[in-house]
This record gives sequence, C-alpha cells and structure tokens, in this order.
Amino acid sequence: YQSMPLVTPSSRKDGVNHNILVSLNNFRIGLSEDFLESVVASEAAFWFKGDPEQLIAAIRTWVEEDASLNRPISRADLLAFALEKDFEIKQYEVDQAMPGRLSGATTSYDASYASIGAGLFSIPRTETDQLVAALLDEPSSKTVALVGSAGSGKSAIIRDAIERVAGRNHLQLAFRVDQVGEPASLAQLGTAVIDVADSPAIVLERLSGNRPAVLYIDQADAVSQMSGRSAQVRRQLVDLVNQARSYPNIRLVFSCRTFDVENDQLFSEIAERNETLRIDVAPFDWERDVAPVLQKLEISINPDSQKIKALLIQPIGLAIAAQLAANGIKDLRTVENLSELFDKLLTERDRAIRERHKPAWSVYAALEAIAREMSARQELVAPMRTLDAFAGAREILQQEGLIVINGQKISLLHESLFDFLHARAFAGGDQSLLDFLLSSEQTLFRRTQVRQILAAERELDPKRYLGDLESILTSDRVRPHVRDLVLRWLGSVPIPTADEWNQLARYAARRGDGEVPRSISMVIFDQPAWFALLAEGGSVQAWLQGSKDAQVWALRFIRSISDRGAELLPAILQGYLDIYPEQAGLVLDELHWLSPKQSAPALADVIIRALGMIDDLKHLEARGEGQFEAFGSWIPHAPDDAARILAASLSTWYRLSDEGTPFKPAFENGTGTFHHLVELAKARPIAMLDALLPAMRETMVRMPGREGGPPYQDHVWHWRRYERGEGAWIEMLDVVRNALARVAVDDPAEVERLLAIVEPAQQITGLHLLLETIASNGAGLAGVLAAQHHHPALFTAGWEGAPALSAAKALASSWDYLHPDQRGQFERQILTLWPELDDVKWALSMKEPSKNVFNRTPEEIRGMARHYLGLSGLRQWSVLQLIGEERLSPAAADRLRVLARKFAGAGPESPDIIRSGSVQSAIAPDRAAHMSDDAWLTAFEKLNGEGKREWTAAGFPSGAYELARVLQARVKDEPERFFGLLHRIPIDAHPAFANAIVMGISENSPGAEMTEKLFAAIDEKAVPSLEERTLVWLIRATQGEKGPKTLRFMLEVASSGASVNGGAKTGHCGGVKVGH
Repeated sequence: YQSMPLVTPSSRKDGVNHNILVSLNNFRIGLSEDFLESVVASEAAFWFKGDPEQLIAAIRTWVEEDASLNRPISRADLLAFALEKDFEIKQYEVDQAMPGRLSGATTSYDASYASIGAGLFSIPRTETDQLVAALLDEPSSKTVALVGSAGSGKSAIIRDAIERVAGRNHLQLAFRVDQVGEPASLAQLGTAVIDVADSPAIVLERLSGNRPAVLYIDQADAVSQMSGRSAQVRRQLVDLVNQARSYPNIRLVFSCRTFDVENDQLFSEIAERNETLRIDVAPFDWERDVAPVLQKLEISINPDSQKIKALLIQPIGLAIAAQLAANGIKDLRTVENLSELFDKLLTERDRAIRERHKPAWSVYAALEAIAREMSARQELVAPMRTLDAFAGAREILQQEGLIVINGQKISLLHESLFDFLHARAFAGGDQSLLDFLLSSEQTLFRRTQVRQILAAERELDPKRYLGDLESILTSDRVRPHVRDLVLRWLGSVPIPTADEWNQLARYAARRGDGEVPRSISMVIFDQPAWFALLAEGGSVQAWLQGSKDAQVWALRFIRSISDRGAELLPAILQGYLDIYPEQAGLVLDELHWLSPKQSAPALADVIIRALGMIDDLKHLEARGEGQFEAFGSWIPHAPDDAARILAASLSTWYRLSDEGTPFKPAFENGTGTFHHLVELAKARPIAMLDALLPAMRETMVRMPGREGGPPYQDHVWHWRRYERGEGAWIEMLDVVRNALARVAVDDPAEVERLLAIVEPAQQITGLHLLLETIASNGAGLAGVLAAQHHHPALFTAGWEGAPALSAAKALASSWDYLHPDQRGQFERQILTLWPELDDVKWALSMKEPSKNVFNRTPEEIRGMARHYLGLSGLRQWSVLQLIGEERLSPAAADRLRVLARKFAGAGPESPDIIRSGSVQSAIAPDRAAHMSDDAWLTAFEKLNGEGKREWTAAGFPSGAYELARVLQARVKDEPERFFGLLHRIPIDAHPAFANAIVMGISENSPGAEMTEKLFAAIDEKAVPSLEERTLVWLIRATQGEKGPKTLRFMLEVASSGASVNGGAKTGHCGGVKVGH
C-alpha cells in the first residue's frame, strides 16, 4: 500500500512512474480498482498522445510477457517500446508559446468579471489568506474546495489569490466553467481554455517541471446536477479533477456554491475527500466589515431590517450598494432584497445611458435579450450577435459594468443578475408557474428555472410566490425531481417565514407524516434560520414533549444546527431536562458529537448538567475513548468548554463507580494515542490539567499499589516506563508531564497550584510529576524542590530502571538557584544512596530455604550478591554526574571522580524499559554489493541465529533472516555466481541462507538446466536442506521443458498432497501442472 498521492516527483526521476506502470501488485488495501485504473490512465495520458486505453492495453501485454516479468523496466525500455508501437511522446515543455497560452487564459479569466463596486471599499478576507497559505506552503491537501453561497465573493478570493501567488515560481491556470461551452472531452475542454487539444491538467503538469502549479476551476456550479445544465461538461469536469489529483505538482482549487456541493453527489465527494481542504466562505461581519463601509459611503438603511443586513453582508449586495452610492443613490431604507438593488442599479444606469448616449433601446431590453438567449442555450454566456439589434450596446453596457465581453461571448456582471432578469420577465406575464412548468418537458434545466422564478417572486411578489409554491408542492403533475429541488432550495432561503412553514407543514401532512415532519427533514435540518423560526414558534418544544421517537427526532434536529450558535438552543434543552430529567442519557447520546464553531458555555452547561443527571455509565463508556472522547469535537473552537465537559465526565464516572478507575483498561494496561487529550493539552494546558488532575488523584487514592505509606505507590502509574520507539507511542503520563512543563515555563506559580492537586507529599506519582515539572524550569521552581529534601521517596519516584532520574533532573535544573545550605542537604542525601547494598542483602537472604522462592543454587545466590555489590554506588554516580562535577562541593566531587573510575565505560541508570523498532540486516545492501564469496560465508557463520528482541547500543541484533533478505536481492543480479556459492554453504548453516539463494534464482526465471542441477545437488546432499515451498517457487519460474529430477519432485509433492502455500493440504503442487 502506498499513501496518496500515488505519483511523486521522485517516482518519476528516471522518466517513468514505476509505481503506476510496473508495481501495481504493491497496492493491497485501501484503493479501488476503478481508482487505480483512473490513475494509470492519467499517467498514460500524461506521457503519450493518442488514446490512453490503447496504450495501457499495449503496455499491459508487454509487461506480462515472459521476457519482462521480474525485471526492472527503464525509461529507455519504455521509450523503445513506445517507438515500436508508434506512440508519440508529448513535449509541450519545448513549445515556447505554451506558457503564454496559460498566462493569457488566466488573464482572460480575471478580465471576465465586471468591476462593480471596485475601488469603493476594501475588506480583507481570511479565506484569501487560507487559500494562499494552502497554495504556497507545503501542502497537506493538494485539493482546495472553495465553497460559499451565490454572491459570497468566491471568484474575488480566487482573483486575489492569483495575484498574491504570482511571482512565487508557481505556474497558474484559471478558467470559468460557465464559459467553456459544451466540450465533449478533456481535449475539447483544453481547446476552449488554452487553445490546446489536450487536458488542461496534463499541459499544466508537463510545463511545471519540478515547481508547483495551480489549477483554478471557478463557477463549477454552472454545470452541477442542480443547475440542470450540461451533464456532459459536468462529467468532463469531474474527470479533470480526478486527473489533476494524480499529478504530483498540481494543486487544485475547486470553487462551487454551497447549495450545489451539498446536493450534487460528485461535487460533494470532491469537497469532502479526506485529502481536500474545504474553505467555507463566510459572509462579511456586520459590525467589523459592513457598518464602516456604509458610514464611509454615507449609505442609509433601515437599521431594524434583518433582511437588508442579510443582503449587505454578502459581497455582491454590498458591492451594488457601494456602486449606487458612488452614483448618488445613498438612500436604501426601503430596500430589503437583491432584486430591489438590481432594479435600482439598472434604473440608474438606464437613466445615465439615455442622458449620455441617447440610444433607441433601454438597458432592460438589451439585458433581457441576453437573458433570453442564455435561457434558450442553457448557458451563462450569449453570443455577440445577441446585441446586434441594439446599436452600440456592446460597448456601452461593458463600459457601464453591466456585461463582460470575452472573445465572442457575452456574460452578465453576475449570475444572480441573470436570475433576476429571467424571473422579472416571467413575472411580467400572467402565466402561473405551474402552467409554465407543464407547458413543456420538465427537464433538469426547467427545474432550475423554477427555482430562479420562485426566488425572484419571493422578493418581488410574496403573494404570488406563496401561490406558486403551493401549486408546485401539491400538484401530482409536477415531477419529483422538480419538487425535490424546490424543497432543497427552501432549506437555503436566508430568512424563512411562518407562511413558508405552513406550506411545508401541510405538505408533510399530505405525505402521511405523524407527529414530526420527517419528509421535510431535508429542508430544516442543518439550517439555523429554520430552527430559529420553529423554536420561536414553539414547534421544537412541542416535538420535545411528544413521544420518544419524536424526542429523538427533535434532538437530532437540534444536533444538526448546534455548531451554528443558535441562541435559543441552550434554553430549549434546559427546559427539556426540567421536564424529562430521566432523558439526560438520551441528550448525551444524541448530542455527543456537537461541534461548536465558537465558545458555547451555555451549551456546555447543558451537557454538564446531563452528565450530572445520568445513572448509567453506558452513556460514557460506549465510545472509542470513553470519557476522553466525549469532549473531543469541542476542542477546535471551544477548548475551555471541552475541559469543563472532561471534568464533568470524570466526576460522573466516579459518582457512578464505587471502586476502580476511569483510566482502565485502555489507560492502565497499555498505551493509546490519546488524540483528544493531546489536542486539549495543546489548546488549553491549564484547563486540561484542572480537569484531569483531580481524577488522577482520586485514582491514586482508590488504587494503592502496596501496603504502607505515606507516601503511597498507586497501582496504575507505579510502572513509569520510558519508550523510545520508531512509531507514535504515548502514555497518559506523557500528556500530563508535557502540559505541566508548558505551564511551568510560562507561570511557575500556577503550576505549583496544579501540582498541589496530586498531593506529592502523599502520592509517589504526584512527586514524580512534581520533579519532572521542576526540571523544565529550575530557576522558577527551585524553592519547590527545596521543600522536598526530606521526602522519603525523593530518589525513588523516577522511572522504572532509573528511580532517581526525576530527582537528578530536578536537581540539575535547580542547583544554581538553591541556597548553599540547601545544596549541602541534598548532597548529604545523595552520598548516602546505597540501594545496591539492599539488593545484596536480598540476594543473600535466599540462603534461607523459606525465602528462596526461585530455587536458586548456592552458586547462583553468590553470583547475584557479587553482581549487586559490583553495582554499589551506581545510583550516586548517576545523580552526581547529571548535576556536574564543577557545581559540587569538594567532597561530592571527590566521590563522583571515584565512582566515575569504577564505572568507566558503563552508563548511568537509564529507563530503557520499552524499545520498539524493526530488526535490520547487520550488513546493509550497499555493503553487500561488494562482498566476496568468502565474506558471505563468514557472515553466514557469524549470523547463524535468530534476530533478538533485546536492545543493544547498536539497536536490535540482526539474525539470519534479516541477512537472507539482503542476500536474496543480490542473487537476482548474479544468479550463476550464487548458485556456485550454494554448494559451499555448510550443511548445518541456517536454512534461511540457502533458501534465499534459491528464491533469488527463481526471481531471475532460470532455465531448466540450472533447476535440474539444483535437484541433482539435493539428491547428492551437496547443498543444505531447502523448504518445499522454495522449490515449488523455483519450478514455477523455470523456463523450458522440465528435467527428470525436477519432474520427479513435482510428482512426489503432488502425490503426497503436501501444502506448498502454508495452509491446508492440497491435491496439486501450488498451481504447477504435473506431467510430461
């Protein structure tokens, strides 16, 4: 298995992507066959002209030929094959005009947008910063999905990003999907975008060399499933995205409306992939962004109208308002929707144009002609001839910023202007929407027109809108896909009304819904505006007082909007718990994965209250990390609330459990990733510690490890192991230690308060944490260490294998900040450390039969006593050398020098308890390439045993199998030589070596003669014994007619039914046919 992306710059270093073309057998999990085929097709299309499927079929046949199996395929081999088959290599990089085409296409993209409101205000967008950072930094995500509502400024963000990325050695290409026409292939799309009959992704990747390249795809919603426009272009667009993903240098920006991403499965998959960074474009902030612009431009609005505020926080609305103000229209107190803004803008432009140019046409007439042509073509562009009947209109309308001319195509200043014009024209007639819909085939595009008309009617003629809406929802003659789109659109309206809800409620009742409107869940779920309307009207509260099923449904509705900061939500939930305290567990179960986007203390209070009300631990422990998971989704945006929930979870566990610990079993008997705990510690270390340390202290008190004390050694954390592995491995104590260290550096007084929680005077684990924390800031915590000089466990609260290490680290860090008298006290304690003598006494005590529980012999007992006696002073030396000779008193320095001579060449006490890693060959492959036969025989003799799990200074000791892997790789290069070496290997040598040689020979497809010689040697017992499986592999790989000795072996294996695959016995020889 290889992680994404499949193609990396290094994998193409010799011109051929071996990962894709040759080594598909390496991919064993996680990747679908369809995906692999698409990647292979992308790679083939990258290199060669013509049909990639034909090329792939030819390459597959070629690599499966006997001459190609088990052999490396070089660039020269592939090029020679391509030349033979008349496949022509693409060479765009040598076309000097090609970079100019990309640059021109991107410039054309930028020019395709009208400059309405340009220069009148400037509001920095955090989304632009996010996008630029994703493109310039080392990407964790190669694809960026820029998602936002219509008019939210997505295109402006892209244009700003292009400008900021320019000059940073990034190759860039941008285009608008709504202006590419109807390409039937990626080649035709390339012609439309850059005038090259090939995929834009391929051209961009080939021109990029080894530098980053960015492909911007804007206005993807123009061909979404919801738009009803070209399904053909949509398919090409998805193919382009998938192709771009497989190329290592391309970073993709995919821009689309939220409505289309959420309702188009293919677009949703693009935006929601794990490797995609989704950037949701938020509206402007009213107080921070919009209000200053209105004040600067002297624009008047109705301050009590939520509709005008909802309009002006959208960039398109504010831009039109600013343009109107620049033209002298500053009184917008009666404006509440975008249609009214457009009407004012077009009326003002019509007046100005008539004054200056005195045309024979009106602005509305010219623009409606464009809209009619777009509607007929089902595109958002119209041909230049559309304005032939309007003399001078092309130049005048473009000058006024109402249209954009790009080549031979005309587009309006914004897609929402098309919606306005199309719906306005419809509203001018007397035909009902239902009659309009039924007058022709109800195509996908027709449903888009229905949405446009309803949106305009909603703003311009609410009474007519409600009538048309009811007819669409109630008529059996309306096709389901049209009604479904209308329902989905209703979910996205910014400020829903009670009249709209009444329509929906009647629709749900006609569908047979019971006490809750399940059939319109798609409308109201995930929509805070709908929740606010229904909560203010009492519907949510009524559902929460219904049956159990109704309550569950209502809680799921609440969960769907809980991350959008609904103000009424906490009060509703508190009221629910007042009425139904027994349903506290249901609240926790249904609201478990709340993900607030900002601090939500009132909502956290609901969770904490519910935790205090439950009487069953199943609501805490039925999840992956148990109580450590319940707060995880709060951490990114509400870490303080997350810490409060963690504290309440732990407190609840102890309240419901008379014994035991919440840190068992996952945290007592092993280790875990502790992802959420680690993330909380990063975000709020003090809050995390305040939540966790009291629970740790309770565990220490509840689960004493031994009798006696204080201080007490707890049962959970008494074995403080220290892991130094190759992978990610962390224990809960690691998280706590690291968090305490961070606090100690920033606020020593605060860390003293935190450490007091775990009672270092009473608990040895608490003392361990204190000493480790002091080591991180000896200057600030020297006084804390001085207070511990009489602690009986001071030099035993460290690590397993190095009990004094924690104290030694604390002393070394604080030594220079201690008073001389305090240093003297500690030195006297250190110089009396002789724990090794206690070990000597323990060993000698086994002379008494009652104490010799291990049945040691007298000699073994004496040997153990001598061993421990030889170690006497090791702990003193370990502590003193860490403090440093130059800082010790003369007496302590003398003792250190004496002990240093005694333990010369040895190491101090070290907590090397757990080591993880892989056993590597003692002889690296590059060294093995230069070894003679005699050197190999010497290596076989020295490495004749198994690799071991005991750690040494050189790592895990290598054994025969590790060397055999290297040997097998070498045999492939020189099979004849190593076939000779096989005869020189001693019969009693480890079998891994002989088997490795034969397996290496097998990988070289040996001739029948060599295989026959090997079986002859086996008969003569001239070579070490070989595994049956190895010999079967050899026979499978042998080329040509099999010799008699080979056939005899095959018959023996087949007749015995022996397994050659490591499983049950079979009646055949691993797939090898038997017979002459």
